Amino acid sequence: MFNNENMMKNCYILLLLSMFIIIPLFSFTTALSENNKYFTPLTGKEEVPPVNTNSTGIALFDLVDNHLNFKVNVTMLDNIKSANIHLGEFGQNGEIIASLLKSSSPLNVQNGTLVEGQLTSADLAGSLKGKTINDLVNLFNNTKTFLNIQTKEYPNGEIRGQITTVNGTI
Repeated sequence: MFNNENMMKNCYILLLLSMFIIIPLFSFTTALSENNKYFTPLTGKEEVPPVNTNSTGIALFDLVDNHLNFKVNVTMLDNIKSANIHLGEFGQNGEIIASLLKSSSPLNVQNGTLVEGQLTSADLAGSLKGKTINDLVNLFNNTKTFLNIQTKEYPNGEIRGQITTVNGTI
């Protein structure tokens, strides 16, 4: 029936499999739960009022020292005029507190990276002018900011999303 040799082999196999599953899973969840990473999916449904569009996007933010690295990817979006971080909760409009992109002539990205770069305290505007990146991050942590992308067709915004921690909920 059962012999010690087969049982030991099965235990070793189970131990090895566990190591290959648990260690990467632990590393993955640890990376995602870092407090310095933020994101937002972008859709027309989040606009106030909602916009009927097939365009979507995602924005990623990473706090490094005293600046925020960011990257904004979009799909099916053209005639882009600007991408701004606004002060405001779900369902509210609000003032611009940082600009990620401002173009005098509309950009046609369609699919891919719209803009990537770095925000510092010098880039803050509105009620955050003269404040620090940590003040902006505190707003991110409390879901009090949103990213809004304005286009020629939708000057008040075509896609939008609340910025939150990677391990937060939207």
